[in-house]
Amino acid sequence: MTNMNHEVKSYDTLDFTDDFLFCKILTTDLELTRELLEIILNTRIRKVKIAESQKGMKLTPYGRGVRLDVYVQDDENVVYDVEMQTTEEKELGKRARYYQGMIDLNLIENGQDFSELGNSFVIFILKHQPKGLAANLPVYTFRYRAEEDSGVVLRDGAVKVLVNAEGPTEGLPERLKNFLEFIRDRKPKDTFTERLDDHVQKARESRDWRLEYMTLEMKLREQYKLGREEGRKEGRSAGVLEMQKKSANAALDLGIPYATIITEFGIPESVLNAVLEERKNNKA
Repeated sequence: MTNMNHEVKSYDTLDFTDDFLFCKILTTDLELTRELLEIILNTRIRKVKIAESQKGMKLTPYGRGVRLDVYVQDDENVVYDVEMQTTEEKELGKRARYYQGMIDLNLIENGQDFSELGNSFVIFILKHQPKGLAANLPVYTFRYRAEEDSGVVLRDGAVKVLVNAEGPTEGLPERLKNFLEFIRDRKPKDTFTERLDDHVQKARESRDWRLEYMTLEMKLREQYKLGREEGRKEGRSAGVLEMQKKSANAALDLGIPYATIITEFGIPESVLNAVLEERKNNKA
């Protein structure tokens, strides 16, 4: 997806780092997803499946909802949320915290007691060096540690991982190095990245995926056009706000993630929160 103030990318120019193909490829080829998790986390994973709540997290009492990009579970009940982040964002930490909270809330609502919550990973694949983190690292892994003694880890089972494609690759495991370079320049480096690239090429030939993307593009353009026309009638400020609300509603109806609507559609968070509140009240 792209900012609604700019042209939406044509389907033929989409690549693996674009949200639409990223989600489609990894949720339809779970073996590829399993290998990607192994590469990022440097661990062995035998099998993954789509988590039950892949269709979208339930709305909280405050009206917010979230749809995770790639949400899978392994055979040891560890859950993984993998998100592609193509734009620079200042509040990655808070966004990761929000996603983690939604995952835990969803698991509990599906019948688990808090004492039964398994391990979980929220993983962001970033095209750019994350803002606010001074060290330029290829991978940042965060767990809760005591400020008084960094060797004391709070074993809550929640791990946040930022994968920085702009980070240095010297000394990295070969497969991780190749993956980060593929994210940067889209050129396959090994068998795994060749498979990613092959999926992208096949996706561009998929009539069903093309139609789905074009339908999404058309609906967003329709809402943008309606908002712009109303803006001419009602005045610029009111028109821009109406356009933003209509675009937000269209994106929510299509299951676009909360954070994506803000960062890639250019919808202010205050406007999106107002739309979510209106939708909640309308359902009441």
